[in-house]
Amino acid sequence: SRKKGTRLLFPFRREGQATNSETLKALGNLNPSRSGMSGKVYYSEGLAPTLVRGKGEGFKVAIPCMTPDRLDKRQNGRRFK
Repeated sequence: SRKKGTRLLFPFRREGQATNSETLKALGNLNPSRSGMSGKVYYSEGLAPTLVRGKGEGFKVAIPCMTPDRLDKRQNGRRFK
């Protein structure tokens, strides 16, 4: 029955383990309404969220790229896909 819970099936506990205090670092949001999680862009370094069910949209991760020989030049052409 549902009243008893699921501790016997899933006896996972976090006792005695160190916790990670690092949080998700959001870079921006691609949604025009700026609401919801489907448009959030996260930094490529650090923690990242897991996939969510629904429309099949995953999370976007920004991977910055700079060439060492062009430190001052940012972006002049087509962006990376």
